[in-house]
Amino acid sequence: MRTQHAAGTRTSTPAPARTSGAPALDALRRRTRAAHEGLDAALSGPGGSIVDTAGYVRLLTTLSTLHAHTDEPLHGWAARSGWVSDHLDLAVLPRRRDLYASDLARLGASPRPTTVRATPCDDGRALGLLYVVAGSTKGARMVLRGLPDDLAPDARAGLSDAAAPGAARLWQGCRSVLTTPLPEELVARAADEAERLFTLLREGVH
Repeated sequence: MRTQHAAGTRTSTPAPARTSGAPALDALRRRTRAAHEGLDAALSGPGGSIVDTAGYVRLLTTLSTLHAHTDEPLHGWAARSGWVSDHLDLAVLPRRRDLYASDLARLGASPRPTTVRATPCDDGRALGLLYVVAGSTKGARMVLRGLPDDLAPDARAGLSDAAAPGAARLWQGCRSVLTTPLPEELVARAADEAERLFTLLREGVH
């Protein structure tokens, strides 16, 4: 089973005004560093690796929650925002919630119930979500390689999809968007959203 990607007709919306400020990517990294490191520490086992089924279930549950919060909002935003296609190949926007749910089911577990905001995703919120999900996709290959060979070999559909060669284009596109000078107010809202999501994911790790 492979990722289902963005489709449909886009309606063009104006691109955010460009500024000469620092790249948004740097601002998001600084703002979210503590929350991001806290999440990584909560998910990592001894030596920073995932070594058992319990740890792997925690990871899959977190990734399932991440994609429940990002899949549809990002697809809806991409369909409305014609400007983002100048930077990002919309075909690589993922829908992995169901893949991670399937992996959890194979291990006798279920995704955590999730309530997603129903309001349309604007540029600020979307850029924060994109930063988190693109970073997660970027790290998937390393996580997959670090798993013991005998740890849930039949429950890796989500990570395998995220680690596929074409998935690297998602981070490349994210970098292109976030290294374009953007209004400070927009960058601040993106950082708020990314930090909020990292914190929510960390609080869900048990």
